Formats: sequence, C-alpha cells, structure tokens
Amino acid sequence: MGAQRPLSFRRDTLEQGVRDPSSLESLGGATPEGPVQAATRGETMLIATLALMGACDFTPPTVESSDIDNAIAMGRLPVVCKGLKMTDPEVRRYAASRLEEMEDPDAAACLCEDAIDPKSGAWDEAILSGLKGTKRDDLAACFLPALEDPRNQRRLELVVALDKLPAPSIKARLKSMALDPAEDPETRSVGLRKLAGATGEDLEALLNVLATDSTDTVRAAAAETLKGQKDEAVVEALTMAATEDASGTVRARALLTLRQMNRPEADAMACKAMMSDPESEVRKTAVLTYRGTKRDAPMKCLRKRMLTLEEDAGVRQALLDTLSKAPAKGVGSILCDAIPFWVRTYVTERHPEGMPGTDIITAQNNRDWENSYTCVQKANAKRGGYTCKGKQYVAAWFRELGGTAHVPRCPGDPPAGATEISME
Repeated sequence: MGAQRPLSFRRDTLEQGVRDPSSLESLGGATPEGPVQAATRGETMLIATLALMGACDFTPPTVESSDIDNAIAMGRLPVVCKGLKMTDPEVRRYAASRLEEMEDPDAAACLCEDAIDPKSGAWDEAILSGLKGTKRDDLAACFLPALEDPRNQRRLELVVALDKLPAPSIKARLKSMALDPAEDPETRSVGLRKLAGATGEDLEALLNVLATDSTDTVRAAAAETLKGQKDEAVVEALTMAATEDASGTVRARALLTLRQMNRPEADAMACKAMMSDPESEVRKTAVLTYRGTKRDAPMKCLRKRMLTLEEDAGVRQALLDTLSKAPAKGVGSILCDAIPFWVRTYVTERHPEGMPGTDIITAQNNRDWENSYTCVQKANAKRGGYTCKGKQYVAAWFRELGGTAHVPRCPGDPPAGATEISME
C-alpha cells in the first residue's frame, strides 16, 4: 500500500463521502477491495457516525410516544411536533405534554399550528389536555382564538378545559369573560373560578356579582368562589345571600360556603333554613351541612327536624344519611325515637324499600344496631295509627331482629299462600 494521506484529508473526504459515496475512491487507491473496504477501522466508524448524524435530521412520517421521548432527549423539535399531527389522541396528548419541557423558541408556533383546525375552527381536545397545569403563556394562548371563532360548537367545553390551565393569559381572559354580562351564564360561572382568592378590585367585582347579577347560577357561582375568604365584608355578603336572596340555589350555595368557612353563625342559619326555608334545595343543603358534626346544637336541631313533617323525600333522605353516619353521641336515640312518627307519616301505601326518605329503621340499624331490637320493639308496640304497610314494615323488621311479631299481608301484596303471617 502506498503512503497514507494526511488525516485531515481523509476526514474531509469521508464527510463528503456521506453525501457522495463515489468520492471515497480517493482513500483506497487502485485496490481490488474498493474504496470503502480499503478504509481504516477508524474511518469506517467515522462514516457510521456521520451517517447517524445525517439520519437525526430526518422526521419520520409517523411517531409514537417512545419516539417523542427520544426526540426530547436529542432536542429534536420536529419529531415532537410530528406527534401533534398523529391520529391517535393519546400520542397528540403526550406530545403536547412533553413539548412544554422544550425551550425551543419555535415550540409555540409548532403547537399553535395544530391546536385549532383552520378549516373547521375545531380545537384539539387531546393537545389541550396535554397542557393541563401549564403556566406557559406561549403554549396556552394557542387556544384563545377558538373562544372568538363562531364556528366553534364546543365553546363551553373549551372554557372548562382552559380553566385547568394556570397560565396568566388564560386567567385574564376567563376572568374578563366572567365579569361580562353579555357572556352566557354557564361560561361566566366557570370563569368566576379564576377569581378564587381575589383581593382588591377583583374581590369588589366578585362581591358585586353576588349582590346584583341578574342570573341565579352566576350569583351562586360567585358565592362558591368566595369560599376560603376571611374578610368580614365577604362574610356579610354571604350571610345576606344565604338569608335574603330570592333564589333558593343562591341561598343554598351561600349557606354551604359559610359552613365550609367554619363560621360560628352558620349552625344557627342552617337550623333555621332546614326548618322553614320554602325551597327543598335549601332545606336539604342545610341538613347536609351538619354531616360529620359532633356539636350539641346541630344535634338538637336535627332531632326537632326529624319529628317535624317534611314533604320532600330528598330532604328526608338527607336527614337519614346525615344521622346514620354522624359520629356524635345520642344520634342513635334521635333515629330510634323518630321511628313511630316516620312510620305513621311516611310509610303509607308502599313498603319503604326502594323509596327514598322512608326507610328509617335501616338507617337506625346501620348507625346503632346494638339497640335496634329495643327500638323496633317499642315502635311495634306503638303501631296504632300505622297503615297496613307501616305495620308490615315494623313487624317484619322486628322478626328479622329476632322478635316475635304478627306480619300482616296488605292489599296489593303478591299471593304467598296465606293471608297473614304470624310468628306467635
């Protein structure tokens, strides 16, 4: 073999060879093996390395999540962007979630290109879900034009999805929409969430919505948004809404917010509401604010409510649910003492099973089963005034608990071979 070419010459020639393989003949001379086979081992490795470097510039026609991971590691933005164009929504979502990690100045343009379909105006739900939690304005803002596009048939869904993005531009836009009376109520209600924890002018605007907005659902959303505020002006506004607002929905939401804020006045307000508010929604909410309580005052109010007529089955079921799970002492006796009244009043033409707001013995048994036998025995002894279904209900329960009872058959019962069943 003749004299070796300088290394710099051979390296330059190899780099050219990646582009033009015929140029490699200058390395091997006139040997039978040919130009590539005559190259040294180091030169062959260089060829492979340079070839790989060339391949890195290639963007595949389809990508998967693993390809996106590799592209992130190598800083290959075009491959990640390709993931945003895939038909598989999970790949698009994943590409968007990983794109947030890239500081490439072209990342936003890449995402904006696929965030909204230019032909239909439809926004890509998968890509947006991949941005959940992002604070990057350059990426989140890609979806803002869809809010103004009349072709967008899923505007409210977009608002709900954008609410999950804490990016400043999104917060500002949704807040503006929330305070705009021209916006639809559902959109405004979602947008009000961005005013949570508001201070200064934003807080004043939120309180104004609660006090004066013409739409019930928007005022209720404002009451919910005020949860966690400690300002006395907030407490005063919520108290007024809970007691004086014309809408039961608003009164209920304001009352619940006050209870969640652990305001001492909330107990008395809830007691008054559950006893006398004309709207069942408010009475039910008032009952549910006592869930988990151990305090004496709520227990006294619940006892009174259990022994007072309640026409709405939903409110009665809330009472049973609240008491059957309450940790306070004496809850068992409240349920026990109310059994005769409930059976006389609510168990009339149908068996309580499957009827919300009537099955008080099951609630008592779930909460205080040790005393169920005695409670049902007393209720069975006071069966005067019960309907046939009421007598049947109590007697069947007493027999289930081990007692001896006469269980009557009632009109409408399916045939069972005998007109009455007696355990005596």
